[in-house]
Amino acid sequence: MINIGVYEVGQIPSRPLVVALKDENGQPLSLSAYDTVRFRMKGSSNEDVDLSAGDVQVMDRNEGRVALHFPKSHSVFTRSGDYVFDLELVGSAGRDYTTTGVIRVTKLGGIR
Repeated sequence: MINIGVYEVGQIPSRPLVVALKDENGQPLSLSAYDTVRFRMKGSSNEDVDLSAGDVQVMDRNEGRVALHFPKSHSVFTRSGDYVFDLELVGSAGRDYTTTGVIRVTKLGGIR
């Protein structure tokens, strides 16, 4: 599991969340076999978080670097707690999923 850092309830991040994907040997995961990369996220109550207004950008296909630009119209962080995400990788041979990452969301600088 990847621990990303802390965001605040209601925050609309100005910078993207950048993830560097690694294979089972700790080497950069090439995304050349995948046509589509999607972030999937669950909120602190295990609800689906709608990221459709955001944008996913493959920054470096060979090095497996991907960025999620959060929606600018609203915050996806509606309550405090741990938000869990993974990436869905879709190619002609099928789909794969990454390990999960965790984003801690706090309220007014508190820990929940």
